[in-house]
Amino acid sequence: MNVEVSISDAGQYSAALKNLQGWLRAEPALRDCRVTRPPAVPEPGQMGAVSDVLVVALGSGGSAAALAGSLSVWLSTRVNDLTLNIRTAKGEVKFRARSTKDAKEMIEAIAPLVSGSDSQPS
Repeated sequence: MNVEVSISDAGQYSAALKNLQGWLRAEPALRDCRVTRPPAVPEPGQMGAVSDVLVVALGSGGSAAALAGSLSVWLSTRVNDLTLNIRTAKGEVKFRARSTKDAKEMIEAIAPLVSGSDSQPS
C-alpha cells in the first residue's frame, strides 16, 4: 500500500520534505519500504517542477506502526510549526508539529488508513 506524505508550512516545505525523505530512508524499521519523491508535472509555462509529496510503499512486518513512530519522532525534532499530511486511498490525516504528542497518537490515526496492508487489529 502506498502512503503519500506531504508538508505544509510557511515556506520551507521543499527542504523539510527532503529532510524527511532522508530520515525515512535511514529508518531501520522501514528498510523494506520504498520511499520515493515522484516527479512533478510542471504547470503550463514552467520549465520544471519539484514534487511536493513523498510516497512510502509499505511492506510487511509492522511497517505501518514503524512509519507512524518514525514520523512522530521526526515531527518532534522540527523547530518550525509545520503540518504533516498523510494520505492513502482510504483517507487523510494531518498532524501539527507542535501539537502531536507521541507515536501512539499517530499510530491510532494512521491505522485505519492502512488497514488491510500490515496493520494489526486492536
